[in-house]
Amino acid sequence: VNIGQDAVLNLEDFTLSTWFKSSWSSDQGGDWIYIMGSQDKYALLLVGIHNSGGSALRFTIEQSSGVWANVQSEIDVSDNNWHHVAVTRNNQTGLFKMYIDGDYVGDNEDEADGESSSADLAGSLSLAAPFLIGSWNTSGRGAYNGLIDESMIWNEELSLVEINSYMHSSPNGSESNLIAYWDFNEGSGSSLGNANSNSIDGTISGATWSTTALISGCTDQYADNYNSNATVDDGSCSGYPDNGD
Repeated sequence: VNIGQDAVLNLEDFTLSTWFKSSWSSDQGGDWIYIMGSQDKYALLLVGIHNSGGSALRFTIEQSSGVWANVQSEIDVSDNNWHHVAVTRNNQTGLFKMYIDGDYVGDNEDEADGESSSADLAGSLSLAAPFLIGSWNTSGRGAYNGLIDESMIWNEELSLVEINSYMHSSPNGSESNLIAYWDFNEGSGSSLGNANSNSIDGTISGATWSTTALISGCTDQYADNYNSNATVDDGSCSGYPDNGD
């Protein structure tokens, strides 16, 4: 999906989040596929887990040539279940953090070996290429293999409480700090609409719509509010019988 190169995507303080579902796996740490971003400027990737196989999430920022850093999880997300990832970034300090399924997993200062300091990464991230979802669009770069839903970009660092709130409750699209909200609800056609006032709709090429829905709800069949249609548990389960009766 080609979102284009609108100036609103030149990010400073931000939170980028999305739901994804993939079984892609590799036992080579140098293998990766592209979830979304703008080439090296800022990008969310799935990377192979060396020797053991599977896939882990990585977010990378390159402020200028040779000035870069990553944050990477150690969680294998190749189980073909829905997972939520959010990345926040502070423009003044350059520090960026990753959260998976509502839990903090680390920041760029956890990494080392040739990576730049947070201070060197501070300042606006000005795009030199379009923002793309699912592909880098350059020969030899790995296209994403899986499903994506409920993708958002905010021009502020959301708190963990806010991240968890929007993980299961969609914004209405009119929030003042919401840059982009792609809800993937069209179901057909070659366009992906942004559900707020910014003109950053996407053009779809090489991807197909899926009927595998992301539905948040109670997935525990023993709870009173069990939702048999839910594909992701939202922590709302309640009304358990006493003593197993």
